[in-house]
Amino acid sequence: MVSIFLTGVHPTPCSFAVNGSSGVITFHSSGSYRSCSWVITAPLYHNIRLNFTTFQLIGESHIEVYDGRSTNDTLLGYFIETRRPFVVQTSDRYMLIKLLETAFCSVCVFRGVYSSSTKQGEVTSSSKSCH
Repeated sequence: MVSIFLTGVHPTPCSFAVNGSSGVITFHSSGSYRSCSWVITAPLYHNIRLNFTTFQLIGESHIEVYDGRSTNDTLLGYFIETRRPFVVQTSDRYMLIKLLETAFCSVCVFRGVYSSSTKQGEVTSSSKSCH
């Protein structure tokens, strides 16, 4: 399991590559950021399920989650303010999470627990027999 915990003041922009089948991304700040991003990469033939267990953005901040590695991919959601726990899921092995601010973030806290699972119908082993 991979864990990334970010707190305090960080250089702008901050970006992270996260690899693995499960992990936790935690962010806590009362500072000013321009943007932070996380690209999660799961194993081949997997998709990603991200469960935001804590989500509170007070100020002019929001999070965008994409079904892929870039903002050119499908936007899965645009999230603001305080939310109850919620889940976002990709169709493939990549997920981009972007924290964006237009002004000072008085409180920015979120915790996302991610896991990956094999996509239904995909072959994950090369040991198929040929007749």
